[in-house]
Amino acid sequence: MMMMMMMMMMWRSVTVLMMIVVNNRSAAETSLTIRTVRPCERLTEIPSNISSNTRCLEVKQTQIRVFPSGAVTSLQLLRKLTILENEMLESIGEFAFANLPRLSDIIISENIALESIGAYAFFNLPELSEM
Repeated sequence: MMMMMMMMMMWRSVTVLMMIVVNNRSAAETSLTIRTVRPCERLTEIPSNISSNTRCLEVKQTQIRVFPSGAVTSLQLLRKLTILENEMLESIGEFAFANLPRLSDIIISENIALESIGAYAFFNLPELSEM
Protein backbone atom coordinates (compact mmCIF):
# COMPACT_ATOMS: atom_id res chain seq x y z
CA MET A 1 0.00 0.00 0.00
CA MET A 2 1.43 3.36 -1.07
CA MET A 3 0.96 6.31 1.25
CA MET A 4 1.70 9.90 0.13
CA MET A 5 2.15 12.91 2.32
CA MET A 6 2.73 16.53 1.42
CA MET A 7 4.31 18.80 3.95
CA MET A 8 5.71 22.27 4.16
CA MET A 9 9.02 22.76 5.91
CA MET A 10 10.99 25.82 6.89
CA TRP A 11 14.70 25.54 6.15
CA ARG A 12 16.92 28.53 6.82
CA SER A 13 13.99 30.90 6.30
CA VAL A 14 13.27 29.40 2.88
CA THR A 15 10.04 27.53 2.29
CA VAL A 16 10.72 24.21 0.63
CA LEU A 17 8.09 21.81 -0.68
CA MET A 18 8.88 18.26 0.33
CA MET A 19 7.00 15.27 -1.03
CA ILE A 20 7.55 12.11 0.92
CA VAL A 21 6.39 8.84 -0.58
CA VAL A 22 6.45 5.89 1.78
CA ASN A 23 6.14 2.37 0.46
CA ASN A 24 5.14 -0.09 3.18
CA ARG A 25 6.65 -3.18 1.49
CA SER A 26 10.09 -3.74 2.97
CA ALA A 27 12.00 -0.50 3.37
CA ALA A 28 10.65 3.02 3.32
CA GLU A 29 11.14 4.70 -0.04
CA THR A 30 11.40 8.44 0.02
CA SER A 31 10.95 10.87 -2.84
CA LEU A 32 11.94 14.47 -2.24
CA THR A 33 11.25 17.52 -4.36
CA ILE A 34 13.22 20.65 -3.54
CA ARG A 35 11.94 23.85 -5.04
CA THR A 36 11.26 27.41 -4.05
CA VAL A 37 7.53 27.73 -3.55
CA ARG A 38 7.44 31.47 -2.97
CA PRO A 39 9.14 33.57 -5.66
CA CYS A 40 10.34 36.16 -3.16
CA GLU A 41 12.29 33.57 -1.19
CA ARG A 42 15.40 31.98 -2.60
CA LEU A 43 16.76 28.49 -2.01
CA THR A 44 20.46 28.96 -2.75
CA GLU A 45 21.99 25.63 -1.73
CA ILE A 46 21.14 21.97 -1.43
CA PRO A 47 19.79 21.36 2.10
CA SER A 48 22.16 19.36 4.28
CA ASN A 49 19.36 17.58 6.15
CA ILE A 50 17.94 15.45 3.33
CA SER A 51 16.98 12.00 4.61
CA SER A 52 19.52 9.28 3.84
CA ASN A 53 16.54 7.08 2.82
CA THR A 54 15.79 9.32 -0.16
CA ARG A 55 15.48 7.28 -3.36
CA CYS A 56 14.39 10.04 -5.79
CA LEU A 57 15.53 13.65 -5.59
CA GLU A 58 14.21 16.45 -7.77
CA VAL A 59 15.90 19.85 -7.60
CA LYS A 60 13.59 22.17 -9.50
CA GLN A 61 13.12 25.93 -9.90
CA THR A 62 15.63 26.95 -7.24
CA GLN A 63 18.11 29.81 -7.07
CA ILE A 64 21.07 27.44 -6.61
CA ARG A 65 24.12 28.64 -8.57
CA VAL A 66 26.45 25.70 -7.88
CA PHE A 67 25.63 22.06 -7.27
CA PRO A 68 28.74 21.32 -5.20
CA SER A 69 30.80 18.21 -4.84
CA GLY A 70 29.56 16.19 -1.90
CA ALA A 71 26.08 17.71 -1.73
CA VAL A 72 24.40 14.31 -2.12
CA THR A 73 27.11 11.85 -1.06
CA SER A 74 25.12 10.84 2.03
CA LEU A 75 22.26 9.65 -0.21
CA GLN A 76 23.64 6.16 -0.80
CA LEU A 77 20.14 4.80 -1.62
CA LEU A 78 19.46 7.45 -4.27
CA ARG A 79 18.20 5.92 -7.52
CA LYS A 80 16.96 8.90 -9.53
CA LEU A 81 18.21 12.49 -9.60
CA THR A 82 16.46 15.23 -11.56
CA ILE A 83 17.89 18.75 -11.85
CA LEU A 84 15.35 20.77 -13.79
CA GLU A 85 14.48 24.40 -14.58
CA ASN A 86 17.03 26.00 -12.26
CA GLU A 87 17.59 29.31 -14.04
CA MET A 88 20.53 30.33 -11.85
CA LEU A 89 22.46 27.03 -11.90
CA GLU A 90 25.86 27.76 -13.48
CA SER A 91 27.95 24.74 -12.58
CA ILE A 92 27.98 21.22 -11.23
CA GLY A 93 31.07 20.46 -9.18
CA GLU A 94 33.72 17.78 -9.60
CA PHE A 95 32.61 14.41 -8.25
CA ALA A 96 29.13 15.93 -7.59
CA PHE A 97 27.31 12.61 -8.07
CA ALA A 98 30.28 10.23 -7.77
CA ASN A 99 30.19 7.04 -5.77
CA LEU A 100 26.42 6.67 -5.48
CA PRO A 101 26.10 2.91 -5.93
CA ARG A 102 22.36 2.79 -6.70
CA LEU A 103 22.00 5.90 -8.86
CA SER A 104 20.56 4.70 -12.16
CA ASP A 105 18.87 7.77 -13.67
CA ILE A 106 20.14 11.34 -13.92
CA ILE A 107 18.12 14.01 -15.68
CA ILE A 108 19.69 17.44 -16.09
CA SER A 109 17.51 19.67 -18.27
CA GLU A 110 16.34 23.23 -18.85
CA ASN A 111 19.00 24.82 -16.65
CA ILE A 112 19.64 27.75 -18.98
CA ALA A 113 22.67 29.20 -17.17
CA LEU A 114 24.50 25.86 -16.83
CA GLU A 115 28.00 26.32 -18.26
CA SER A 116 30.10 23.56 -16.77
CA ILE A 117 30.00 20.10 -15.27
CA GLY A 118 33.13 19.24 -13.31
CA ALA A 119 35.49 16.40 -14.02
CA TYR A 120 34.39 13.04 -12.72
CA ALA A 121 30.91 14.32 -11.78
CA PHE A 122 29.58 10.94 -12.92
CA PHE A 123 32.45 8.81 -11.58
CA ASN A 124 31.80 5.33 -10.18
CA LEU A 125 28.08 5.02 -10.81
CA PRO A 126 27.80 1.29 -11.47
CA GLU A 127 23.99 1.30 -11.88
CA LEU A 128 23.78 4.35 -14.18
CA SER A 129 21.63 3.41 -17.16
CA GLU A 130 19.97 6.67 -18.21
CA MET A 131 21.32 10.17 -18.45
